[in-house]
Amino acid sequence: MDNDNGLSCTVDSCILGLHGLQYNDCLAILFPFYIAAEIPSNMMMKRVRPSIWLTFIMVCWSVARIG
Repeated sequence: MDNDNGLSCTVDSCILGLHGLQYNDCLAILFPFYIAAEIPSNMMMKRVRPSIWLTFIMVCWSVARIG
């Protein structure tokens, strides 16, 4: 589950099969880590051009998803 799935998923129409409070639990786990990762990422975008930083993190994400 990532940020896009979490925000677009509702309890009634969730393709993840979550029921009841499971949706809230997933979001409660997701958002602190999302915010914690967003702050250093924004700091890096100020040090390095956004085109370089965004390309770098997209390549890293692709390697992580493939591997």
